[in-house]
Amino acid sequence: MKWLRERFLIILFPLIIFSACATKEALKSTSDDEILRERIMAYWNHKIKQEFEKSYEYEYPLFQKTISMVMYIKGFNTERAAWSGARIERIDVREENAAVDMKIMVNIAVSSSRNLEHEGFVKEKWVKVDGIWYHIPVKFREHQNAQ
Repeated sequence: MKWLRERFLIILFPLIIFSACATKEALKSTSDDEILRERIMAYWNHKIKQEFEKSYEYEYPLFQKTISMVMYIKGFNTERAAWSGARIERIDVREENAAVDMKIMVNIAVSSSRNLEHEGFVKEKWVKVDGIWYHIPVKFREHQNAQ
């Protein structure tokens, strides 16, 4: 009986190790996509709530070295228009880069008593730096491409 238990453990142990490794790889690829999705939505939720000091933390580190948080916040004119919603339409991840298509809802003050809800599409770029996904602002991308 003892030999049967030992043989069972000898056979079972490699199977457990193999399945744990396979599960870890599956979780790694799934969780990276989920992490990116969570960061995208957190970024947009901060912008919708006009918490620009928090959305700034999601911007590309090189952008943060170029544009201060104060200048970043001053760049948003929310007197007549404000984001009211955001939804991920498509994500295309290629290694450390991601192209993201977003549907963005904007609330525009047409007059003091009337608002207009508008939907638009935005193409975003995200990049992974030291294991963390960051948004690359369009103006920063255009500036980098011009150099």
